[in-house]
Amino acid sequence: DGIDASVRVVTPNDTSLIWEKIHNDALVAVCSPAYRANCTADQYTRLHCNTRRYDWDNWNAHAKFTSDQITSQQDMEFDSLLSALEAAIQGVGVVIAIKSVIKSELEAGSLVPAFTDIPENPCPFYLTYPQDRANHPTLNAFMEFIAGKN
Repeated sequence: DGIDASVRVVTPNDTSLIWEKIHNDALVAVCSPAYRANCTADQYTRLHCNTRRYDWDNWNAHAKFTSDQITSQQDMEFDSLLSALEAAIQGVGVVIAIKSVIKSELEAGSLVPAFTDIPENPCPFYLTYPQDRANHPTLNAFMEFIAGKN
């Protein structure tokens, strides 16, 4: 599409592109400590982010939940991940987040894993670019920047 490179958080799925893993991360279902203490694991409010539409589907598949095992009291949608995270911190429900994005909230204890018996869902980041850009000087400089070599 005329784009020189992009950062993607999907499984490599286009063989016309070069995919270079640049960061390992994880998707985690998180909520406030009070929400976790007062909500049963089989009935909770899912907080969705419009810009990350498939996070719940991916996380549910990873957790091996089937549709009859998931009962959401009410799903809520947000325009941004920051809004959904703030709602989770305020005790509104459970949100799926990229672990490195919420590192400070996890360390501070304002967010905790909603389900302690489910392992983290791997979420690697890839730098993708067309094969004909592989030796482009600007792309190489960008790759060094991402790798922290600059």
